[in-house]
Amino acid sequence: MKKSIKLLVILSISIALCCLVVIRLYSTTKEKVYKRHPIRPVDFPEILIAPEWAVSLNHSTPSNTQRMPNTYGLTFIVHTPFPSEDTRNFIKEHLSSKGWHRLNFHLLNPQVPISLGPLGLEWPKRKGEKKEWPIYWMEDWLSKNEESISVNCAYGRLNKNEPNLFELDLNILNVTLTYHERNSWVRSDIARYKQLHPEEFDESNDANKPPSE
Repeated sequence: MKKSIKLLVILSISIALCCLVVIRLYSTTKEKVYKRHPIRPVDFPEILIAPEWAVSLNHSTPSNTQRMPNTYGLTFIVHTPFPSEDTRNFIKEHLSSKGWHRLNFHLLNPQVPISLGPLGLEWPKRKGEKKEWPIYWMEDWLSKNEESISVNCAYGRLNKNEPNLFELDLNILNVTLTYHERNSWVRSDIARYKQLHPEEFDESNDANKPPSE
């Protein structure tokens, strides 16, 4: 019984996380509401970069969007077939080389372990409805200065004919990197995470060792 409840909680959180990805992708593709910023601002965080094969770059800052203070975002698209391991490895190697630590659990949901494989979600469909949802990966990284980066990768895009529907496309990877400075709104979440998982920050451990699956 306890195991079933635990799985239900994890599933509920996964649904919430998936909805967050969809909202982010929707906000960056609906041009009538959101203006893109393809040119990198001078004061944009150096840690946020895209691979050379990325296209449709968009840089969001607290000043040019309605983002919260101390929060920056980089979104881009990669035209590579599923599962695009080269892009995911690029992000991992870049952040690792700068001394960042990949968390074994989700920062905002520290009881839920990350999955290194793709996640898919079966959503209930009405009779005759043809709705698809993205295949995605989500993970969080921390720097020694307690900055954080949320990485969201999803295969899927908005349906052009049905603006409120989402369709699966295994040839286009949407990537969102959200950077939070030390004094951002996730500061208390970082403190809570460190209390729950002190073993991840023990210098005797390999900080970038992936979680067991």
